[in-house]
Amino acid sequence: MTLPKRALMLALAIAAVAAFFALDLHHVLSFETIKARQAEFVAFGEHHPALTVLGFLLAYALSGTLPLPGAVIITVLAGALFGTGGGFLVASATGAIGATFGFALSRYWLRGWLSRRYATQVRRIDEGLARDGALYLFTLRLLPVLPFFLINLSFGVSAMRMRSFWLISQLGMAPGAFVFANAGSQLSRLDSLHGVLSPALLGSFALLALFPWIARALVRMVRRHRSVS
Repeated sequence: MTLPKRALMLALAIAAVAAFFALDLHHVLSFETIKARQAEFVAFGEHHPALTVLGFLLAYALSGTLPLPGAVIITVLAGALFGTGGGFLVASATGAIGATFGFALSRYWLRGWLSRRYATQVRRIDEGLARDGALYLFTLRLLPVLPFFLINLSFGVSAMRMRSFWLISQLGMAPGAFVFANAGSQLSRLDSLHGVLSPALLGSFALLALFPWIARALVRMVRRHRSVS
């Protein structure tokens, strides 16, 4: 990417983040706000379903490319508007598309520059993919050690194909989407999100993330045992 294009992208990103906070959207996307205005949100969703789904897609696309808070609250809101099943489908589908948008932006607009600027980090991601394949991204999606947008931008400069990124992201984000959509469907009975993000739930996600690794280790042990015997 040429310097003018990089400068334009940086300026647009800074402007978007500044506008987000200047318009007080970080307060709008809060648990207290969506609970207090739940009836208004539901009424809007019922009268404008297509526009509402488009809004979720835009929100996930922005959070998938910029350091903006609110991804969890957006999923909770989907559950409040569409119920557990509908909220899960909307959040899961639009969330994966939003993540893939960040991936595509990185690959087709920023890849050359990021590859040069963060050559060491890009090499580590490619080494992780070569060693662990899809499990590498799947684990990050279940228990992200990087913010949502950084995962998308980082994998955009990796060797992973876009279709694989979308599919693995869809699968990896599904458990969290279901949990938070279900919480949103019971919004009127919740006092905060602390009960949703309980140690037991986080432990369950950790076990889910570890299960494919444990299964693969067991398969390797069986194969080694057979080769020895």
